[in-house]
Amino acid sequence: MCSQRILPFVLFVLSLVLSAIPARADEAETPLPEHPRPDFQRAEWVNLNGKWDFEFDRTDVGVKERWFEGRDWSKKILVPYVHQAKMSGIGDTGHYRQVWYHRPFVVPATFRGKRIRLHVGAADFRATVWINGKEAGTFEGGQTPFAFDITELLKPDTGAKNDVVIRVYDNELDPAQPRGKQNATGKRTRFSYTHFTGIWQTVWLEAVNARHLDRYRAVTTIDPAKAQLTVFAQSAPEGAIAKATLSEQQKGRQMAQAEGRFEKGEAGLTLVATEAKPWSPDEPNLYDLRLELIVDGRVVDTVDSYLGFRTVEARDGRFWLNGKPVWLSGALDQGYWPQSLVTPPSDQASIDDIRWVKRLGLNHIRKHQIVARPRFLYHCDRLGLLVWGEMANAGRVLDDRATSIAQREWQRVIRRDFNHPSIVTWVYSNENWMHGSTDPQRIAHYREAFRRMKSWDATRPVVDTSGYYHVDSDILDIHDYPRQRRLADTYLWAEGKLAQPSKSIVFLTDMPYRKQPIVVSEWVTRSVPDFDASQQEKWLRAYLTRFADFASHPLCAGHCYVQLYDVERERNGYLYYDRRSKLSPETEATLRAAHQQALRRDLDFDWKAFIQSRAAMGSE
Repeated sequence: MCSQRILPFVLFVLSLVLSAIPARADEAETPLPEHPRPDFQRAEWVNLNGKWDFEFDRTDVGVKERWFEGRDWSKKILVPYVHQAKMSGIGDTGHYRQVWYHRPFVVPATFRGKRIRLHVGAADFRATVWINGKEAGTFEGGQTPFAFDITELLKPDTGAKNDVVIRVYDNELDPAQPRGKQNATGKRTRFSYTHFTGIWQTVWLEAVNARHLDRYRAVTTIDPAKAQLTVFAQSAPEGAIAKATLSEQQKGRQMAQAEGRFEKGEAGLTLVATEAKPWSPDEPNLYDLRLELIVDGRVVDTVDSYLGFRTVEARDGRFWLNGKPVWLSGALDQGYWPQSLVTPPSDQASIDDIRWVKRLGLNHIRKHQIVARPRFLYHCDRLGLLVWGEMANAGRVLDDRATSIAQREWQRVIRRDFNHPSIVTWVYSNENWMHGSTDPQRIAHYREAFRRMKSWDATRPVVDTSGYYHVDSDILDIHDYPRQRRLADTYLWAEGKLAQPSKSIVFLTDMPYRKQPIVVSEWVTRSVPDFDASQQEKWLRAYLTRFADFASHPLCAGHCYVQLYDVERERNGYLYYDRRSKLSPETEATLRAAHQQALRRDLDFDWKAFIQSRAAMGSE
């Protein structure tokens, strides 16, 4: 009798112990083990992050010598960290235009009978994939994901060991290649950082049926809460059904359901959820979304996602969220970490960055010169943060190749990230990084870029080139770096027209002003390069003085401070590069109070008195 009572308890404890043991021997060492696409997730997938074989191909002989068929690999690398990052296990910051990766993998038995896809979140810049010595495909584009169907290249036996080899080519001197803040010479400067090459986002396998969902677009409204869905599928026969079910998160209570029939690979359907609450930074309400592909009455594919209901506009000199004006108060995020460069050391590291922004009383972040990872955007969705999405700039050329690359990459970004409620603006490029504001080729390029961006996403504001030399833009954003120069003295409103000093380079003279909101999307206080107790008060007073100028200006619709954290030689962050705070508790509390006050948009607020009463607290 005693043993009968003890046995269930023993079995229960044993089950807990076994559940803590990784399913694979190397799973405990897998970096970034989370699903990379929580906005489009299937149940059957395998993370291939971890230790891969690696080789520099200094003289570009790998293809000729057929390394993709096998060789003795001399190095190991921890994917998805680039070889320049310490976390990769290599930490060599030199530039090698050709790098090679290899690892064996086994397709799970549960994938049998399905199509197997190999996904790479991003690899800078051109990647070629071989499976068991046979080429699966080549993809060009260092900021966006790609996938190949590798089913026919796999060994037929269940449990057989397959080999994947990936060669990545990255020409640091190619002026048409999107580079962002990477230094083309491989050497750091104050405003450009360590370059990166190769795989820098998660690699994974996914099992799908031959007929499967490909993606979807959701355009939402809030009164009533409605989502107009367009669902796309591969090989869906005419008349197949797309079914969408919306449920409360955690509780699982169904809130809405709709169906639509496929015609020429896409289906339209409308979800009406009268009880759904709007999404905002203060209340980031999200709802679970399940999509199903039904063929002849049978569910052949299921994808899990989520929805946030919100609207966004830029008009009448203001930025509008859910039909109400909102003042943008944010910080610049370069997307770098000291030990791992452009790949976060952990998923929690991305979460911590977002929480720091909110802790400082800010509601917005500008992801700068790099395309945000889907999991970062997922955390912005669920934690509540407005995001400006931005592409990495190419070099100082606007030739056909550079334009083609930029357009392809931007279309992929918008296609992938369209459904994130946190993204409220697209920034096509930053500062142009070119001279000659009135060059006809340049004007034509940015007008066409703006037109294309709006055709791909008509639901969000688009900025043509952030900071100056605007050609056509939904937001007139300004980069304001001069020391202690008042915004009112620089950008004036006279007789219903936006005026500016003759030396200003913010707008082209023939650009019409359509009452676009004016946002100071980059500014900095440089009086203190590093913070300590003796310097804190001086820096805080300078910061608050400049910030009050923006917050009290009737034409200013928001700001973005440069930046959230230091990056390499740049020392102007709220935080150090390793994310330790520079701020004393008093300074942090003062910044938070100032930022929160500005969100109230009280133009009669006495900022002078606030600064006098609070600035000295920063050094206490």
